[in-house]
Amino acid sequence: MKSVSFLVLISIVLITLMGCTPKTPATPAPATSAEAPKPALQPITTAKSSAGADWDKVVEAGKKEGRVTFYATMFTQVEVPVDKAFYNRYGIQLDVLGGRSAEWTERLKVEKRMGQIVGDIVQGSTPNMENMKLLGLLSSNQALPALNEKGVWNLDPNMIDKDRKFFMYMAWLMGPHINTNLVKPEEAAQLQSWRDFLAPKWKGKMAVLNPNISPGLYELLTLEKLGRLNTREYLQELVKQDLRLPISPASLASELAKGEIMVALTGSTTTTASMAAKGAPIRLLAMKEGTVGTSSSIAQVEGAHHPNAAKVFINWLFTQEGQEILSRAFLNSPLRKGVPDITHESIKVKPEDVLIQTADIAAMVAESVAKKEFASLFK
Repeated sequence: MKSVSFLVLISIVLITLMGCTPKTPATPAPATSAEAPKPALQPITTAKSSAGADWDKVVEAGKKEGRVTFYATMFTQVEVPVDKAFYNRYGIQLDVLGGRSAEWTERLKVEKRMGQIVGDIVQGSTPNMENMKLLGLLSSNQALPALNEKGVWNLDPNMIDKDRKFFMYMAWLMGPHINTNLVKPEEAAQLQSWRDFLAPKWKGKMAVLNPNISPGLYELLTLEKLGRLNTREYLQELVKQDLRLPISPASLASELAKGEIMVALTGSTTTTASMAAKGAPIRLLAMKEGTVGTSSSIAQVEGAHHPNAAKVFINWLFTQEGQEILSRAFLNSPLRKGVPDITHESIKVKPEDVLIQTADIAAMVAESVAKKEFASLFK
């Protein structure tokens, strides 16, 4: 009786989940006589995979599949039409569903259990992607031409998962941001280490994301893991600085831009990039211990119904064209060299100074977040 109830419950969950309506891009209408002719798309130039002409067969098979379902966490939040650009390039329809990484993990577990895979591609944070990999939800991709290119990356998308089951497509920076209207240039020049913010002059003038709600502060464990900072000892001292504790990256950035605080210690370029582009007096400071980079990754779902179309889309994201679109969409520095970097100068950091979280570090951070290790310090 228990097993019957369980199957019924899972069936209901799956039916409910599959009831979500994908975001379906409109097929571009043919140009009228009054419209100027659109320039022809330039061919994508990437190195062929080791299989040579086999990649062309993958592309043709993807076109025949005709569509691909994308479980996304961020692509629904931007105005740049990634789906339309991909359709214009390959004639493959991209159906985008928005949600959170943890939600997609649970959904894919149900789909796998029921033997009815709906999602073809999934995107999420590094800890969640690592979890999906361990659960057997992701498919390995060894022969994607763009991802096999050498010497073309500012940050290598293959650096996190050596099994090539998920690929970093974007890195966000976490670090101290200052309000340039309130912090004088000579004061900013003296802020070179995380420990410099322990000086009495900054007491009551800073904020960090509330660790009881948001994981931002835990990213500093990356520096501890790499031997750059004794994070736990540092936070014992930092808590004495009468910090404000906003509950989200957006509210933290807003308080900084309005001048309610002088320093946002755990500011993230997920929110500050667009604000800086609009003229907010915000600047990211590079610390001598390094700037933490957290990543979003993308992967093909194991057992995908449209496996070839999934491969074509993932590969396209890492081409020159795909990287230019991503950079415009998120106002973020591109992974690929040669792509115009439109990131505002005030939040740029040299790629060599960025410390990207590897899977083991991300797992450690996730475990500390789950245990709320620092929550008792900040109340």
